Amino acid sequence: MEVPKIYEALRRVPDPKTGQDVVSMGRIKNLMVEGKQVNFSIQLDSLDTEHKSELNFACIQAIQEVYPEAEVNVHMISR
Repeated sequence: MEVPKIYEALRRVPDPKTGQDVVSMGRIKNLMVEGKQVNFSIQLDSLDTEHKSELNFACIQAIQEVYPEAEVNVHMISR
């Protein structure tokens, strides 16, 4: 799995509040790929539960569209 392709997939995930993609907004932090494991953090202004789960599932879905075998772990962090 290639890191650039994962970033490309995440560019299709909009921030629920602004509509801009999470990559352009600088929300993706510490992206690491090891085998099938894809781990990264999403930095949010607040850990609003409604948006957390929506964003989590959107990121997983976007990556699995490119790499169906990926095991995606998303960590939510607050500024």
